[in-house]
Amino acid sequence: TDGSGVNIVVTQSHLRAHANSESPAPAQALDMAARSSITDDVSKLRKGCRSFLQSSWTETFVAMVILVNFLMICLETDSEADFPGRSIGGPPSSWVSYLMDACFLTFVLEFVLRVFVEQRMIL
Repeated sequence: TDGSGVNIVVTQSHLRAHANSESPAPAQALDMAARSSITDDVSKLRKGCRSFLQSSWTETFVAMVILVNFLMICLETDSEADFPGRSIGGPPSSWVSYLMDACFLTFVLEFVLRVFVEQRMIL
């Protein structure tokens, strides 16, 4: 009984025939084909991301973002510092904050792409 009051009868010969069948059921074959297609698509995407991350243009861009971030940190620190004979420092200009946020988002995006590409090798 399957819990709904319907009797299910499976004979041993039926189980043996199913266990010995060499070809998967049509539903299983479709499921395996779909998984294979998805795996191939992910593999192609991973290869494309790897070539993008390793390109000289991307590495140059990330190096420039690091330099801009360094300059923004200097400007932010300078604006908040107290200098003798000068008024008390305050928050940095809004454009400094926006540029720092853009740098941070760039770093996060690069990190996520590298984790996706490298997978287990990164840990």
